Amino acid sequence: MKKPNLFHVVVILLLVSLNTAFAQQEKQLYFVNLISNPNRATISQDETNRIQKAHLDNINLLSKQGSLLAAGPFDGGGGFFILQAGSEAEARQMVNTDPAIMASRFIVELNPFTAYKGHICQVHENAEMVEVGFVRLKPAKGHEKDFDVQKLHRSFMAKMNPGLNTLYEGWFSNLADCFMVLSDKQAEELTKLFENHPAIKKGTLEITVKNLWVADGSFCQ
Repeated sequence: MKKPNLFHVVVILLLVSLNTAFAQQEKQLYFVNLISNPNRATISQDETNRIQKAHLDNINLLSKQGSLLAAGPFDGGGGFFILQAGSEAEARQMVNTDPAIMASRFIVELNPFTAYKGHICQVHENAEMVEVGFVRLKPAKGHEKDFDVQKLHRSFMAKMNPGLNTLYEGWFSNLADCFMVLSDKQAEELTKLFENHPAIKKGTLEITVKNLWVADGSFCQ
């Protein structure tokens, strides 16, 4: 698996090395999924560089303010932020200041979540980029409040947890609507681990599995 390009490395290392306020229980946490916009305009390399620089400057500002706690690029494009803010409106305002988002380079999904497991740590500016596994589980449409989905997921995870090294887990609306960052697990391996999940097999729970690059120690690993 190829490593992220130099721009991604510089962005993430600057993010996580700056002074951030880790009072994560005092404000609401938000997971921001940055999805590469398939309909983004074709622009010149000079314009791309300009947007990237402005994007980086904005990230640095949010980090200095203690609003942006963690971030990383996904293999294949896109990435994520973890923000803390006093309200969803405030979190969206932060996200909308990003020049890359204003230029429609990304489609944004923003959701509040509760940290269920793990912590986010400040890392050294020279920290090495490491690859970890990322899993997003979401009830299928029409099953958002289906208790059976949660019950099946809870039972499956109770059996799976001894074999998983979960660095961080966040819950959105319920325990079956969540994301996990896992150490030493690649997307292909994680896909196989979850292929026997009863709710996924029934089609009542959807899964997205990716490889994620973060600065070593971001999740206190």
